[in-house]
Amino acid sequence: MAVIVAGQDRVDLAEALAVLYERFGVRRLRVDSGGILTGVLLRQGLVDEVSILVYPELVGGVTPRSLFVAPDLTDGSGVIKLRLLEAAPLRDGFVWLRYEIPAPDRL
Repeated sequence: MAVIVAGQDRVDLAEALAVLYERFGVRRLRVDSGGILTGVLLRQGLVDEVSILVYPELVGGVTPRSLFVAPDLTDGSGVIKLRLLEAAPLRDGFVWLRYEIPAPDRL
């Protein structure tokens, strides 16, 4: 079993991903997580692709939800632009959407 220690007081996700690459050659990592980890990874620029499955049912409520949890934006500078890679209809009305998060210099 391998253990990665990255960061002092908090986990340094960029360092942990770098160690995964350097030690183990990991080039692609799938993260199925809750909104908080996803939000941190997105805000730190550590995500290059987002995959979303749309389920063909609607559920209402009064509590706001988001795909990821992050501090509210006060202006448009923190908006993460996406580029559609693929939209594929699946069985039973599901739709699979794949988006690239372009590097800032390619926007």
